[in-house]
Amino acid sequence: MEKYYIKIIVEGSEENTFFDIVKALGTNEKFYIEIEDATGYGDIADAYLSSLREEMYDCVICVYDVDNKIDISKSPYNITRFRLMAIFQDEVIVDAISFCTNPNILQYILLFADTLEKVALKSTSKATNTKLVHNYWQDIASGKTDSKGRKIKPNYDASNWQLDIIKYSVINQEYPYLNIFKNAKELPLDYKNCIPAGNLLPLLIALKEGDESFFKRISDLTDSVND
Repeated sequence: MEKYYIKIIVEGSEENTFFDIVKALGTNEKFYIEIEDATGYGDIADAYLSSLREEMYDCVICVYDVDNKIDISKSPYNITRFRLMAIFQDEVIVDAISFCTNPNILQYILLFADTLEKVALKSTSKATNTKLVHNYWQDIASGKTDSKGRKIKPNYDASNWQLDIIKYSVINQEYPYLNIFKNAKELPLDYKNCIPAGNLLPLLIALKEGDESFFKRISDLTDSVND
């Protein structure tokens, strides 16, 4: 069976970890997903344009955080939007390709573990949200040592070893993948006006159910720019 090829450009390591889980557990066999970590908001638009020009993907989308800064013109979120607008000159297209989380992707990661009522985020601060992370992933709270035997601070800072603990807790079914569908239903989709919020759930449903039409609607919009 020929695969439908989807490119997902993500803002950073947390998003990359999240979609590693989606790729492993939540992707219909009709799809092949390639994840590109832009390693920061500054390269999302360039990575998107490069992927679009390669013409090897059936659909290209991007995932990035709002970080409570929708009203700050030079916030990372708005700079990302501005750069995507420079490519497409059309807010409808930018909205269609953008899957955003407000305040950040940690909200969705926590929804693997518990209901929105218990894990709703208002702050982007990792120090503030460390207590929540520790509640569900005690191995992060226990502290680690580096190669020289020095104790690593247990605060959550999205280090690779911490993200691996989270990723494999879901892949190994400590927190079942299907929790995300149940728990994210309570999260508003309107990430521009609500905190917390995010529009990832329709994407996750489409990937799980093999809904090519969801991605075709997006690619039809981006293809119109190249025509």
